[in-house]
Amino acid sequence: ILAQAGQKVLLLEQHEERTGGCTHTFRLEGCEWDTGLHYTSEGMGLPTHRAGALLKFMTKGKQEWKRLDDPYDQVFFPNDDNVAEGLPNHNDYEFNTGSENVINSLIARID
Repeated sequence: ILAQAGQKVLLLEQHEERTGGCTHTFRLEGCEWDTGLHYTSEGMGLPTHRAGALLKFMTKGKQEWKRLDDPYDQVFFPNDDNVAEGLPNHNDYEFNTGSENVINSLIARID
């Protein structure tokens, strides 16, 4: 935004071996971590909303926001051997668009 407004911009990167700031993954203690943007509102795709207007401005209108298919995310956990037999012990959970859908899918996995 500053560069588009004619201002000088200095970009500093902390890591010597990889660039990308908040757009890379790394491994720590056997887990993979993703530091990037994960979820946004549908407003990113609407130039009449603040987020969409900002995207349009930053990309000079050359990028479109693409809605993700459902499930847009899935989380996996290791099996828990301490859960009593007969109780829910799922190790994966899906996330679908809309807060009601997220809540309902999570409740369905723990009931």
